[in-house]
Amino acid sequence: MYTNILIPTEGSEPAGKAARHAIALKQRIGAKVTALTVLLPFHVFTTDTQMLEDRRSSTNRMREHAEKILVAVADAAQAAGVTCEMVHVVEHEHPYQAIIDSAG
Repeated sequence: MYTNILIPTEGSEPAGKAARHAIALKQRIGAKVTALTVLLPFHVFTTDTQMLEDRRSSTNRMREHAEKILVAVADAAQAAGVTCEMVHVVEHEHPYQAIIDSAG
């Protein structure tokens, strides 16, 4: 019936609970598990070079945070004996659309 369980997550506790449920479901039905997180674009309208440098720093921190989120789901999957693909959509204006696009 299910061939791939998509786990969109932003790292919250409810998302973590949903991820654990999806991993348990995968164990029962044998579907593939894919963890997904979406990074929103960081908009800065300035010519101030200091602010532009801060934007690069913020973007790097956001990417590192997204990686931590995905690794947490992948680690939970591995602990349950489940393989998990990690997908990181970088800078999508509409996270809901990125999730839909990834599911399709």
